[in-house]
Amino acid sequence: LLPSTRYYYAVGTATAILAGGPSYTFVTPPPAGTSVPTRIWVIGDSGTANANAAAVRDAYAGFASGTDTNLWLMLGDNAYESGTDLEFQAAVFDMYPEMLRQSVLWPTLGNHDGITADSATLTGPYYSMFSLPRNGEAGGLPSGTEAYYSFDYANIHFICLDSYETSRAPGGAMLTWLQQDILSTSQPWIIAFWHHPPYTHGSHNSDFEIEHIEMRENALPILEQGGVDLVLGGHSHSYERSFLLDGHYGDSTTFDDTMKKDGGDGRVDGNGPYGKPTPGPAAHEGAVYVVAGSSGQISGGLLNHAAMYLSLNTLGSLVLDVGGLRLDAGFLDSGGALRDHFTILKGFSTPPTADFTATPTSGVVPLAVQFTDRSTRQPAAWAWDFDDDGTVDSVAQNPTHTYALPGLFSVRLTASNGGGPGATVQPDIVCAISADGLSDADGDAVADGADDCPCDTNAGQADTDQDAIGDACDACPLDPLDDADGDGVCGDQDTCPTVSNPSQDPEPCSLDVEEIVARFGGANLRGTVLVTWSTTHEVDVAHFNVVVVDREGQRVQLNAAPIPCTVCTGGAGSDYAFTFAKRLGMAGIYVEAVRGGGAIETFGPARRFRPSPSPASNHSGN
Repeated sequence: LLPSTRYYYAVGTATAILAGGPSYTFVTPPPAGTSVPTRIWVIGDSGTANANAAAVRDAYAGFASGTDTNLWLMLGDNAYESGTDLEFQAAVFDMYPEMLRQSVLWPTLGNHDGITADSATLTGPYYSMFSLPRNGEAGGLPSGTEAYYSFDYANIHFICLDSYETSRAPGGAMLTWLQQDILSTSQPWIIAFWHHPPYTHGSHNSDFEIEHIEMRENALPILEQGGVDLVLGGHSHSYERSFLLDGHYGDSTTFDDTMKKDGGDGRVDGNGPYGKPTPGPAAHEGAVYVVAGSSGQISGGLLNHAAMYLSLNTLGSLVLDVGGLRLDAGFLDSGGALRDHFTILKGFSTPPTADFTATPTSGVVPLAVQFTDRSTRQPAAWAWDFDDDGTVDSVAQNPTHTYALPGLFSVRLTASNGGGPGATVQPDIVCAISADGLSDADGDAVADGADDCPCDTNAGQADTDQDAIGDACDACPLDPLDDADGDGVCGDQDTCPTVSNPSQDPEPCSLDVEEIVARFGGANLRGTVLVTWSTTHEVDVAHFNVVVVDREGQRVQLNAAPIPCTVCTGGAGSDYAFTFAKRLGMAGIYVEAVRGGGAIETFGPARRFRPSPSPASNHSGN
């Protein structure tokens, strides 16, 4: 079969189909080491074959609708009371028929299953029901037994141990294999599971029962040295979930805060996810320990182990989603509600530098704003607070939020990776204006409909350039055209206000007037003067004037009306001519170019036109 491929199948003989239909389908695993979204369902002590187990099953079916369950784990006590063939039929095959058709089940032995099973000889109903890898067929090192084994799925390495019948002694076969196996994997994630959890104060007490004690004292140092990320157990009929821990190998009275690698809740929408700086296996960066033994019954207990962040006497199951360097876990109760959740992120020793953009940032309510994450260092979790009130409103990377009420809103983004969280706040980035104009979004005591700056405090409504945009929000308060050329420089300060020149180099709008020539008299121009000139580059020209300066230095404009420009702003040049009656006492004739803003540039004086003399005649004699 091909990897990562959906197949449909039927069961039958050469002549008849005995079982088949739309639910007879599965998706093959991806190649080991591939990073793909992976869904894992975890149930513990589920073998009651009663309404409790059915409610937990149905709650997960509703929750997971439309999402493939890539694999599922059973944490022991899979068939009460004694793990007989009939009990397995009722508790497993009759209880989970559709899940068994579609997804591979990986179990561990519980004490009730062990009543009729023998791990030394691999006999009994439990070992008859399951074919488990003893020779490394599914990844990992061969264990030589089905009592404990390992396997790979995507970028996850799973380790199953036998906490009931197999020796838990240091130097024994199981823990020797464990040490070799965990050190041999390079998968980014390591999840270990067995029946008797190292920490519990539920219906069993890990301070006093030998299976819990020996697994805690003997297996945990090996696992934590090898970089385990998540440890799952059952046995206690409750849900208990730890902080991110490392180095707690004694009873609960020896636990202290130094053993917490992170003492927060591990929630993206809470104190932040748990972070582990190394992207692959690394010693003593912390693990989360979960007791998920309430999938068939609840039995209470003290539920007060100091290592636990949360303990619940609630029916339910554990849902894991792993993708890339992010692991999300949630405890789903029998009513379909998520009662706990946490996230582990791996990779990066430095938190992200959080950053984001928002579009649009202002408008009339209801205002839908698209937020886009721009954080550095590859965050894998995001927490958005769209009004900076301390409540997480979204955990999507690039969410859209609709503002229903008018006002100014600051937005906070917390982005996290394996190095921890990084946060940023953009104050008053969103302005939502009332649709009826009666509210006061910016709080300056001027209603939105009358406010010339509805998103900026402008109580006096000052508008210096009279462009109907108040000075408080006018990017160019002295330029009524508001940077007409769009180069980011206001027209009142722009060296070239009609041509975009962000560098403020005046050359793009320079005007070159040349060849100003005055022709006096002539056959048809007696008593007049013809002035001609040319331009090579017209930008920001309104019109021209022709002026004379007399011997006293007085300027006299000769044209009664402006001489219109031909190109004006197009950047090309043109030729011009103007005729006027000859005046006495003219010291110089000049051309003035009048700019769009009223500025005047003077060119000249004109040179007098003198016709070239006719060439001398050449006469040859005979």
